[in-house]
Amino acid sequence: MNHNTIMAIINKLQKAIKNPRIVALMVLEWLSPLIPDEPYLKMTYKFSMGKRFNLYNPQIFNEKLQWLKLHDSRPEYTVMVDKVKAKDYVVSIIGEEYINI
Repeated sequence: MNHNTIMAIINKLQKAIKNPRIVALMVLEWLSPLIPDEPYLKMTYKFSMGKRFNLYNPQIFNEKLQWLKLHDSRPEYTVMVDKVKAKDYVVSIIGEEYINI
């Protein structure tokens, strides 16, 4: 490891010691493959935002995003987040004349 990498790790550790939320988020990220989606989102939201979110009646934008992660998983979304695949998707729907290349 070079000096910059070591210093970056030390800086992250110092921030984590000062803020236990960061440690909790790091542990949750490490355990994420073992935790079901809904409890994982609830815990990460709590540690990130400092409050619980209302999954059953979302009111604010962040709550609605969390709800969408759990309840609206259309296959088109995976295409839309890829820049190249998104262009191909738009071309297939409205035509190539609307795409800047």
